[in-house]
Amino acid sequence: MTDNAAFDATLEEWRKKATPAHLAVYATKDLPEDSEVKWKPYRHHLFMNEILVEAVTDKQRRFINLEVAVRHGKSTLTTLYLAVWFLGMFPDKRVVILTHSTEFAKTWGEATRDLFKRIGPAVFGPTGSETSSSKTLWNIEGRKGGLLAVGRGSAIEGQGFDLAILDDLLDQQAAESPTEMRHTWEWYQEGLRPRMMPGSTCLM
Repeated sequence: MTDNAAFDATLEEWRKKATPAHLAVYATKDLPEDSEVKWKPYRHHLFMNEILVEAVTDKQRRFINLEVAVRHGKSTLTTLYLAVWFLGMFPDKRVVILTHSTEFAKTWGEATRDLFKRIGPAVFGPTGSETSSSKTLWNIEGRKGGLLAVGRGSAIEGQGFDLAILDDLLDQQAAESPTEMRHTWEWYQEGLRPRMMPGSTCLM
């Protein structure tokens, strides 16, 4: 292989995992163009992508509130591809996905687990553990990292997190209830925040 060819091959490997957006393009590249899940980087995706990468690689603790119109791909980029990319790049880190219910959280837990198992070894090296691989909790084989996906108010004691993704934390009913809003705020303050590691990132 010539020097140029070797460089091009190395560059292509880095393009697969350079950012969450790159990973999304790579992970869906073989899907038909008209597939609903084929990832296409629109301008607002690239804007979010830049903010996300800067946030999770900052050594200081960051709190990011992303406000994007419904059905514009925020959850797919953050809750799926960012989570997988982050664990691939930092396999000893811990991620938590928090949603309005554990059943909904399981869909993201399963999606991230399956994606990491499918592309992790080829793109990042590590793979998901076979012995710790549920929809709500999966770990990385031979490393300290992994992901927890649970609903609002769930017990998360005894764990620390480097990245927390709060995705649809309140459903419509809870959002209209002052009592539920108060309980959620108390749980966030007393349950989640004390378990965020130094230099961690919280995305809402």
